[in-house]
Amino acid sequence: MFEFDQIDLVLIVAGVLVFVAHYVWKNFFNNEDSQHKEPPPIMSRQSDKTFSNEENKEN
Repeated sequence: MFEFDQIDLVLIVAGVLVFVAHYVWKNFFNNEDSQHKEPPPIMSRQSDKTFSNEENKEN
């Protein structure tokens, strides 16, 4: 059905290893505090109000 050359197998194995390493890193070695921190100011509602107020002042 499919014929894989050696380079194809190397790329497939490398991709699987990168995926597994990323999954393990995110779930087991990630800092727990980073998941519970407040979002950066650009993502918060207060900054949205500030931006909308600045836009209203300009108009």
